[in-house]
Amino acid sequence: MRIWFLSFLLVCFSLPAYAGRPVTPLSSLPLVRRVEEGILRRLSAWRRKAPSQPAAAARQVRFLTPAVPWSSLQHVSAPKTVFPSLALPLDSEGFALGSGFVIRSASGRLYAVSAYHVTGSAGKRASVRLFRPDGRAVDYTGLTVSAGGSFGVNAPDVSLVELPASAGRFVRPLGVSAHPPEEGSLLFMWGRPYDAPGFELAKGLSVESAYGMKIALTRTEDVAYLEGMCGAPVIDENGLVTGIYGGRAGGNEELFAIDARKSLSWLLRNYENGRYEPYTFSVFGYPALELGRGESVGYIAHKTPDGSMLEKIDFPTYREALDAARLENAFVDVRSGDVIEFEVHRGRVFSHVVLFRVP
Repeated sequence: MRIWFLSFLLVCFSLPAYAGRPVTPLSSLPLVRRVEEGILRRLSAWRRKAPSQPAAAARQVRFLTPAVPWSSLQHVSAPKTVFPSLALPLDSEGFALGSGFVIRSASGRLYAVSAYHVTGSAGKRASVRLFRPDGRAVDYTGLTVSAGGSFGVNAPDVSLVELPASAGRFVRPLGVSAHPPEEGSLLFMWGRPYDAPGFELAKGLSVESAYGMKIALTRTEDVAYLEGMCGAPVIDENGLVTGIYGGRAGGNEELFAIDARKSLSWLLRNYENGRYEPYTFSVFGYPALELGRGESVGYIAHKTPDGSMLEKIDFPTYREALDAARLENAFVDVRSGDVIEFEVHRGRVFSHVVLFRVP
């Protein structure tokens, strides 16, 4: 009875958006049943996004070599204790473009990690500043971005720069959590704000949701500095990296991080296997869009077979839970024959539009 009442309310509020959309004999269910199915899909998506129960001990992903977690980072007041784990991407004049950190892959290679919108795409020249345990800086210039994702808070906004083997003598690679953070849990991050003299510890980041590639965060404590923190490691209570800070949208209280496990495993497979694995959007299990190198999505639109607009999502700033592998969950009523329209950007500039007809 409750689901029918919700269906009735949703139909009432949805009629303006769906006005003029005929329910043809080809459809096996009337509109109310369709909306009910949409609600059930949403409820199913919410159940799927519920975090799994934490393991007895913290585990990091298998694509990285074992690393000692920052188990007591919450109580650390001096950033020099974490210097060997952090990194700064630099411009040609030695100015920090953002923040970052160090990981080591299972193959033994060292990488500096930062945000894609900070470091750039694969092949771009890069410089990186690392730190010895005593805080002394070591700059590496003339490096090349090894692998890059794409721009946007729902996208793998991450880049990797392979570091010289000599850096292994003093850096302390971080571990990456094998699980997304739980809703309501508190996270923290170390980064280098533009207007601060050194690294800052940002605490009190509460997890709203962790679904797909995006982790949505709310500040529960005052974070004095944010500009320049993009690319910083977002750390869970076990001292493992769970996200990579991507910025803010929708006001100062809405912060976003990129899922570290998903984005880094994708980039490492691309780079260390020597072949590009596209970032794919799927609808009902069917590949709908494969992004090329450096491409991202500007908006996603749901249209009827005749091209009438039903719903449009501004992808880079979309706050709700969205998984590119189950894009149908972003819309209430996706039917066979409908069209999903993708606006594709290269970098931050419009490139082309892709249309996908739902089977």
